[in-house]
Amino acid sequence: MTVPSGGKGKSKMKALHRMVSVRNAYHEGSKARPLIRSLDMGLIASRSPIPFGAIDATIWPDR
Repeated sequence: MTVPSGGKGKSKMKALHRMVSVRNAYHEGSKARPLIRSLDMGLIASRSPIPFGAIDATIWPDR
């Protein structure tokens, strides 16, 4: 799965929603919450060029 390029915020969320759920319309806010919660943040962090592990360790050293 590739992340849609271009746009920020609402337009990118709409594109992500279309990739996952073709039949259901995108609704911003509370109706988008299940889509956001279904994202695999571990997978996103592992494939990201940003060192999320180092950032987390700096922000939350006790974890």
